[in-house]
Amino acid sequence: MNSREPSAAQEPRIEPRTEMTSSDEDDDSKTIECNTEQPYSIAPFNPSSRSAQDHALRLFSLTSDDVLFDLGCGDGRLLLTAASQVEGVRCVGIELDPIFVWRGRTALAKLPHEVQQRVQIRHGNVLLYDNNEPLCEKEDNEQVLHACSDLTIREDATAIYLYLLPKGLARLKADFLDSLVDQRMEHDGTKGRKIRIVSYMFRIHGWDPVAIDDGLHGGVRHYLYEFGSDAPSD
Repeated sequence: MNSREPSAAQEPRIEPRTEMTSSDEDDDSKTIECNTEQPYSIAPFNPSSRSAQDHALRLFSLTSDDVLFDLGCGDGRLLLTAASQVEGVRCVGIELDPIFVWRGRTALAKLPHEVQQRVQIRHGNVLLYDNNEPLCEKEDNEQVLHACSDLTIREDATAIYLYLLPKGLARLKADFLDSLVDQRMEHDGTKGRKIRIVSYMFRIHGWDPVAIDDGLHGGVRHYLYEFGSDAPSD
């Protein structure tokens, strides 16, 4: 991992992609306008506020046994917060934009080594990769030896965070999440493990949330969904 920020000539050109909530530290109720013309505009980089992160992590109630995936993780700030707050939790983020992957890895490198070993930010498209394989670019020895390198969503995730537009949620649900939930509903060894999914801002249509967090001052909502052997039944 490089320790220096790349020059402007080296940085990939990344355009904002849609309208979402602003990243004010203590206010998650404002909006900003961005470009919606990008073909991959299912999740713009518009970082969630620290308040929003705290609300999401409170819904998850993570423990040292959890594996948290953030699909469309931006610069990975939710993952870094989770790993710093919850001892033992392992965190994996997948992000399409390379500059945000770089920023997340750079921020991670500033944290204690013990935290670094429990967070991995992967470069890839959540809608295109093979869900049965760990998506991991082996860019250097640190990534190869990383404690999270072999983790997959289908086999290992116990918590998934989604900050996606409705069309992104709908496509991910149809392409992958429905089959993941069906797998976790099977009471067959590890397939019966509970999975918790938190969606920020938007409901996942077709599912009923088990809890809704209204955010700071009744602001933007988080929706919690649970499936698996010890999750609430329909």
